[in-house]
Amino acid sequence: YASKYYVTASMRTDGSSKFSPDNRWGYFPSASLAWAFGREKFVSNPLPWLSNGKLRVSWGLTGNNRIGDFDYMAQLVTSSNVYKYPWDSSFYPGYVLGSMANEKLKWETTEQYDLGLDLGFFDGRINVTMDYYIKTTKDLLLGADVPASSGYSSATLNVGKLRNKGFELTLETINIKEKNFTWTSNFNIAFNSNKIVELNDGQDDMISFVNWDNKYKTMPAYISKKGDAAGSMYGFIYDGTYKYEDFNTSVDANGKTVYTLKDDVVRISDAAQPGDPKYKKLSDKDGNLITDADRTIIGNGQPKHTGGFSNNFIYKNWDLNIFLQWSYGNDILNANRMVFENPQAKKNTNMFASYTNRWSAENPTSNMPRARAIGAEYYSSLYVEDGSFLKLKTISLGYNFTPNTLRSLGISAARLFISAENIATITGYSGSDPEVSTRNSVLTPGFDWSAYPRSFNASLGVNITF
Repeated sequence: YASKYYVTASMRTDGSSKFSPDNRWGYFPSASLAWAFGREKFVSNPLPWLSNGKLRVSWGLTGNNRIGDFDYMAQLVTSSNVYKYPWDSSFYPGYVLGSMANEKLKWETTEQYDLGLDLGFFDGRINVTMDYYIKTTKDLLLGADVPASSGYSSATLNVGKLRNKGFELTLETINIKEKNFTWTSNFNIAFNSNKIVELNDGQDDMISFVNWDNKYKTMPAYISKKGDAAGSMYGFIYDGTYKYEDFNTSVDANGKTVYTLKDDVVRISDAAQPGDPKYKKLSDKDGNLITDADRTIIGNGQPKHTGGFSNNFIYKNWDLNIFLQWSYGNDILNANRMVFENPQAKKNTNMFASYTNRWSAENPTSNMPRARAIGAEYYSSLYVEDGSFLKLKTISLGYNFTPNTLRSLGISAARLFISAENIATITGYSGSDPEVSTRNSVLTPGFDWSAYPRSFNASLGVNITF
């Protein structure tokens, strides 16, 4: 109304055969209001330098159905060698229920509120967009633990609630605008934090496993605690290696020195030797022995903020774009080091060059575990690294031919360009690429196992319009 007041409303209905007929349909409304206050006379008259001002508020629901095709049904599994008939001790093909039926399974729903502000200054030479949002996902579709009395260890259920809060800022500027030269910039930054609000009934945390090596299939790698961020890295706090002073020494019958841990020294095994990994004792259980109770949160794969910075230059017929991208505050669980820098790796496995700095009799001050170390196979803070980075993401240079040059060829427009991607990275991460997560789930963020780095690309091309 009057180009000042805006109302938008919509209703979306989605159906999915992944749910039972009673819960097949999901209904997702949304609505928004906006006020272009910059066009009000009581604003524009005293503030002529304010070229745009708009206040926005919106609300909406969206749905998610990303589960297995028949998860709401009780599914049968079969095998030809595990079902034995008692009367002749022979094996025959048989069927058994492999999953629990759940006719009540329904759409996962995300509710989002957004408050936004758009500002423009000096006839659009400076434009600012700000948004604050609260995003709550409920009835999460998760493989949740169920009582063993049900006959199953887990089932796909609608459980839990996850909340994201964030602030996003975009700044667009026209820095220089002359007849033959223009320079514009675009800067954006986004802050986001998430929190587990609810889990299954009576459940305070959820353990997640990462299937990447047989040794680690049943070892917890991530934990999602009620009241904390989803998918926190989980393991022991690494405390260096055992040094000679941690041991009492004696000499056996063969004249060999025997090292025995002192009684007051924390250990994961009584058989630990100099150069073996040492972990911090956090619980008061089992004396000085490290147990599962000493596992804790050792990292967070969620960045504190991410962003980008783009600059565009136009000089006569030439144009140049330079784009920077960054992430700050996120951790990476570098599983590559757990194999290629780990003394308990598989036999005949090549190692990282850094492994030459491991503990040895000639290098007794090293905090990298020795060869054939005891207790080095666990997830720990030793393998968690800061994944912050700044990337020179793209550079593109182009030349636009003038119409006079093209007219005789029957061409209305032509642009010749050269561009490059993934050019340079500044990071403290030891892996090949800090922009990585090979297990793409909110429950297992920032996991790096044998990921291909983003490759450098260069291209030369031409765009022609006839």
